[in-house]
Amino acid sequence: ALSMTAQAFHPRPPPCFRCPFDWIGYRGKCYYFSEVEGNWTSGQDNCSVLGASLAMLNGVEELRFVVRYKGTSEHWIGLSRGDEEQPWKWVNNSHFSHL
Repeated sequence: ALSMTAQAFHPRPPPCFRCPFDWIGYRGKCYYFSEVEGNWTSGQDNCSVLGASLAMLNGVEELRFVVRYKGTSEHWIGLSRGDEEQPWKWVNNSHFSHL
């Protein structure tokens, strides 16, 4: 005699995406809009202390999100260049291609 057991497969749902307190989640990333004033380098340094980096924007929708939440204040993003002759680069050293 053969015996067969069937069990329904119920994959576990992915864990809930959660950002730290006072951060805003959007499309799998967490954003923190700091009120601390300073230059680009100090902004990146402040992010590093928090285990983060200045934001790298991956498209127009992400740009719209940042513009919507930043309010009237100006904020740094993770895009820079050494001088006018050099290409724009993100904080991960990848070259900027227009949104």
